[in-house]
Amino acid sequence: MHAERKDFSIQNLLMLLSSNYEFIFYVDFDTDEVVPYHFAGNSDIQQESARITYREMTDNFITCKMTGAERKEIENILKKDHLDRHLRAKKYYTYDFRCSGYDPERYFRIKIVNMDETDGLHHAVIGLANIDNEKHSRIDFYKSGRKILVIEDNEINREILTEILSDMYTVITAENGNEGFEILSEYAEDIAVIITNLEMPVYNGYEFLERFSSVRQYSAIPVLVVTTTNQTEAEIKCLQLGATDFIVKPYNREVVRNRVKSLARLKESSAMLNALEKDNLTGLYTKEFFIRYAQEKIDCNPDKKYCIVCSDIENFKVINDKYGLKTGDDILIYISDQIKKNFPGIIFGGRINGDIFAFLQETDEISYPDKETIEYISKHAPVISVSVKFGIYPAECGRSVQHMTDRAVMAINQIKNVYGKYVAVYDNKIREGLMKQQQIIDNMQDALEKRQFKVYYQPKHEISSDKTSGAEALVRWIHPVLGFMNPGLFIDIFEKNGFITQLDEYVWNEVCSSMARWRNSGIDIVPVSINVSRRDFEKDDLAEEIINLVDSYSLPHDYLHIEVTESAYSDNPKKIEKTIEKLHDAGFIIELDDFGTGYSSLAVLNSMKLDILKLDMSLIKQDISSSDRSALVFAIKLAQMLGLKTVAEGVENSEQCERVKSLGCDYIQGYFYSRPVPEEEFMESLKFN
Repeated sequence: MHAERKDFSIQNLLMLLSSNYEFIFYVDFDTDEVVPYHFAGNSDIQQESARITYREMTDNFITCKMTGAERKEIENILKKDHLDRHLRAKKYYTYDFRCSGYDPERYFRIKIVNMDETDGLHHAVIGLANIDNEKHSRIDFYKSGRKILVIEDNEINREILTEILSDMYTVITAENGNEGFEILSEYAEDIAVIITNLEMPVYNGYEFLERFSSVRQYSAIPVLVVTTTNQTEAEIKCLQLGATDFIVKPYNREVVRNRVKSLARLKESSAMLNALEKDNLTGLYTKEFFIRYAQEKIDCNPDKKYCIVCSDIENFKVINDKYGLKTGDDILIYISDQIKKNFPGIIFGGRINGDIFAFLQETDEISYPDKETIEYISKHAPVISVSVKFGIYPAECGRSVQHMTDRAVMAINQIKNVYGKYVAVYDNKIREGLMKQQQIIDNMQDALEKRQFKVYYQPKHEISSDKTSGAEALVRWIHPVLGFMNPGLFIDIFEKNGFITQLDEYVWNEVCSSMARWRNSGIDIVPVSINVSRRDFEKDDLAEEIINLVDSYSLPHDYLHIEVTESAYSDNPKKIEKTIEKLHDAGFIIELDDFGTGYSSLAVLNSMKLDILKLDMSLIKQDISSSDRSALVFAIKLAQMLGLKTVAEGVENSEQCERVKSLGCDYIQGYFYSRPVPEEEFMESLKFN
């Protein structure tokens, strides 16, 4: 062992670990040599033996009282490549386990500290501590499955099995397979073994097994079938249906206890081998372990107050695509560390999904960093100005951690893409909003089929002629129970779930049908603008669809204006440019909506074939009428330089009207001239235009 490369004094070992560790090992992974020390008191620490190999350390000190799955589990944990993955995100790795080779069984903790500052794992210190005294205050994975479900129609037999097993497990009983399945659906995660009788008058053991085997999430639960002697055919059938083992009547106490104990350990060991406790990258718990540990902590401390704090990095996929996965990983590590440092009362956390983290926070009241701290975290991330949003759910008795985590994430969704807002607390207002959203989703298809969506028209007033020269088609939802519903309540929801494409097609068809009807009535029709959402542009044949629709009503193409927003353009510029070019070449008038609200305005003007700029109402409201250097002045002059017409949206009073007229705007759309009106009212106004 090359001791001169590091200072491995006893004091340094104790600093890295603590006095709780009974055995301490210095490991040189490069040479496979280990020096074991034994700690017997505050001042008494001695080298246990001469240098040994890493394998000898594992066999002689750690797994010496283990057999089978337990031994396999710890050997896998201590493999160098496994430790290397866990120690990338942090300097140490801790793992708790049970050893049933002692009587009574004992609980231990292993702590591994990486001694190197460079990449990779070369030198480490490993501590082994007995934690029997802590096992009741910490989550014990094996306890999570300590319930036995007994399905037996005979009351005496149920009582016998309960008496045999009740000192080892919590026994839940059912009188038939149907009742057993109802119990299973509620307690599946906690059930270690199912014992079922075959012959029952209602929903027998065969029926239970047949249904049981069809549910994938129950596949890890062993089923012990009760049989009588000489039932070979029955046992074969049970095995085919998913049974694990058999016991015979009359019950032998020790046979039943040992058979059940063996099957319970089989399930628990299998679960431990198939679930990693910690996320390799961040060092946080995996989702499953976070939920288990947080649930245990909350349930065991009913006198304390907790919150679930979730975080989400906005546009993380874009960050990965732009900067690469390594930078994305660095951001995840950075953000998880900053949350632990800056959120008061954080106990532990878990990586729930991708870039979404969840933390358990102990606090008497809802508490989180101030806006300046969160902005500081954002500005000092590996990529400048990463936006992180937080959702908080105050823990409630009787609520599962999974439920609370879901609701904290829902709170985040309320502030996504909202500039300057970083924290949302789940409350009744959010709950009511989510229920309203669900109500909208539940009713949307039926509303479309029953034509509850109505097209309203907001006139565009041409300044030069002082007449209505066009209109924008806007959708309204008139529900028979909920009444008139503003589009602000449902358009964003439809954008997210994709229903907007069906609604847009419905509106386009209604507009073309109305224009054809006006024309056939002898009314001089005016152009109508239709909105095309970002989801519509996902269709490869969008241009052809619109062209065919207009042609089916024999309408001139230039009487249908196509409105596209800057935000839609930024999603897929090349595809949208190609679609717009087809429509423009076919004679449609192209309008850029909400000009002045996005970041890509100049790029859009330079790349896409346009005819009209619609100036967002924010430019009108924020304009200073005495200035000739406002954004409104610039936007109108820019449009004039490019040969584009302009429409001023949201004009509400005479002062605004005179201002845009003086600047040379071409059209005005807003409440000053008209609110959006139903088709019949708009058609009547055209007769007197």
